[in-house]
Amino acid sequence: MSCNKIVDLMCGPIKNLEDLFCWQVPELSWAENVINLKSKTFFSYAGKDWSCKDVPPTNVSKYYSESVPKTLLCHDMKGGYLNDRFVNGAASCDDYKFIHWSGIDIFVYFSHEFITVPPLAWINAGHRHGVPVLGTLITEGEQGEDLWETVLASEEKVQSLISKMNAVCNHYRFDGYLLNIENKINPAKVTSLVTFVSRLKNSLGTDKLVIWYDSVTHPEGKLDWQNELNFLNRAFFEACDGIYLNYGWNEDKLRASISRAGARVTDVFVGVDVFGRGCYGGGEFNSVVAVAKARELNLSIAIFAPAWTHECQNESLDYVQREMKFWEMLWPYLYLHGPASLPFSTSFCQGVGRKTFLEGEALTDSPWYNLAKQEYQLTKPSCIEDVGCNPDIKRCFHYTNQCAYKGGCCLLFAKHTGVNTYRLFMCGFVNDGTVSLKMIFAVKPMDATKKIDYNLVLTVSDSLGPTSELKNNSRRSSRSKNLVLRNSEFLANEEDYSAIIVNSESLKVINNWNINQYRFNYRGILTDISMVVPENCEPFMIGLLQIEKNQFIIADNYF
Repeated sequence: MSCNKIVDLMCGPIKNLEDLFCWQVPELSWAENVINLKSKTFFSYAGKDWSCKDVPPTNVSKYYSESVPKTLLCHDMKGGYLNDRFVNGAASCDDYKFIHWSGIDIFVYFSHEFITVPPLAWINAGHRHGVPVLGTLITEGEQGEDLWETVLASEEKVQSLISKMNAVCNHYRFDGYLLNIENKINPAKVTSLVTFVSRLKNSLGTDKLVIWYDSVTHPEGKLDWQNELNFLNRAFFEACDGIYLNYGWNEDKLRASISRAGARVTDVFVGVDVFGRGCYGGGEFNSVVAVAKARELNLSIAIFAPAWTHECQNESLDYVQREMKFWEMLWPYLYLHGPASLPFSTSFCQGVGRKTFLEGEALTDSPWYNLAKQEYQLTKPSCIEDVGCNPDIKRCFHYTNQCAYKGGCCLLFAKHTGVNTYRLFMCGFVNDGTVSLKMIFAVKPMDATKKIDYNLVLTVSDSLGPTSELKNNSRRSSRSKNLVLRNSEFLANEEDYSAIIVNSESLKVINNWNINQYRFNYRGILTDISMVVPENCEPFMIGLLQIEKNQFIIADNYF
């Protein structure tokens, strides 16, 4: 075939080996729109310890992120490349979206094509939340056998495959590969396959990931899923960053895997098929049974096809309700991370909407879907529902797409549930006290005649200790204080907020959105952002939260 330059404005896979060997950097490509992988906190909270309705913590254990079990999400939905393949989005608002990024460590985009290149939408959504996004190499059946017979026959072909996979990954700026070899391998060439995995990992470098799916055995080359780490797949495990176990495991197999993994126990990802095909616990909403067992043994998990919530929605429980229920059940078993670099900004847009808003004005009335435009989501979004502007719903927060400051939706704080404190984000914003910061917070009353009552609370830790100290101890409690950014005179539970109080400055009002600014300073690590409201608080919307460092230096007056 002719290897001509192409124009690459729609996301798609590379379907066969010939196409990969002919692949060249496109003349025009969506890759230039990929954003960098954002930094995330080097510490984690256990999901069971982090409630959206807690008073900001002053003595909550934090875990060194590298020492805790990981969560991998493998997104397989109807073959992939649906409306998420369009670089500029699609005219739809009912497609699958994912917003629980704070509980996910690795995202894999999966299809049954040879090389799955993750779409721009998913790369940007993951990167914005600090989550690496991987593509997939898959071979299956007789075609797969023939492909590897060809590749492993010569050093030149092996090097060409590695070089092209590296080039594709670097061009589209995704973060590595899941390797899924679903076919037999010539026993005489299995060792060469192990060498390929090792060389691919070395070629991609330490900032990229290569994960092996539990399939082919070494040295026999059989397609024989082990459902554990053992001597038949250990060579592949040792050649890369981790192994994704097949779904037919039991507790004995997991315990055996732990003893064999040694210091790399968190690199063993226990497969959980949400469709429940041969899976411990049966999948679906019972996926939590498998997740709980893996976490009981301190193992990482790989959640396969969680878009089951969308594919199998029904009249009694629609997609959003199913999605929120599913992740709410898993939440106690996840380890959470948050943003760690400034400036930080979010409009809470999910990357989908029935209209498009800018500064509170509807620019279009057309539905749209583009996850590349998704902005940072709340640390725990499972307590939120999608609704219209209906303040009578009992939950504390909702997403509403009927109004927004920017994008397709905003947060709606509905009728007060009797809880005063609502935690929005965990984070890791470090400041040494020599440069002040400012926060912009945009709110809009449901009733323009009513006053909006809220205060913001920033939890600042004096120190989490050196990274090495956290790493050695796995977990650590640190002294924290709360900084109140005041918009209202009330202060609930004052004994919990013994801190400096900073008053708001009203910058402007745009389309009934009140844009408030706070200037503050601290020395330490900002670990939590919360909101406090009084009893009988009137409903209001939240459309923007920004934090950035000021340009001028402040020598003192720090918290």
